[in-house]
Amino acid sequence: MGSDDSAAAKHLSLDLSFKNQHHVVTMPASTPLTDIQAMAEAKTGIALIHQKLIHKGKTLTDSTITLGQLGRGTDTVKLVLIGTSAAALSALADGPKLVGDVRIINDLGSTGGSDRGIAPILRSRRHGFQRVDVLPHLPEQDIARRILTELASDPGVLHVMEKYQWSVGALCEMYPEGLVGVSTVCVMGTCS
Repeated sequence: MGSDDSAAAKHLSLDLSFKNQHHVVTMPASTPLTDIQAMAEAKTGIALIHQKLIHKGKTLTDSTITLGQLGRGTDTVKLVLIGTSAAALSALADGPKLVGDVRIINDLGSTGGSDRGIAPILRSRRHGFQRVDVLPHLPEQDIARRILTELASDPGVLHVMEKYQWSVGALCEMYPEGLVGVSTVCVMGTCS
């Protein structure tokens, strides 16, 4: 047997990591990336089109590369799989979800997610904003109130306020002061 025959007959261990789970299999060194991807699909349920295989920090893009080429000088090739299953993708596409008491809205491609008309009313809570105040003499008070109410009701803002136990009496709109990039003082309370 020549050295080419022994290299072709060599088997390597493949350690495929996906979401903190390791799938270890033994495969011939001549196994191309496409066959590794098919094995990854069988083990994880991630379709080939949704897979990204990473080796030593680099994404593998050459489908003709072999396991032996990846594992030069080692007996084990470590790959990380990143991807999303078809079930998870279809769950994302189902639309709005209800998580706790916060409605999550997929506004990508929507034509008017923010023009719902009436702004949500702030609930009485120990930490957070107690009310919103808009400037009485400016136009578009309804839009300003809706923006302030959405900000005051934002789950991320509320989480931080709960975490640090902050309570603010009012989230207020402010009169603009100065000019952006011109004045030494610039407070952008309202935008026209």
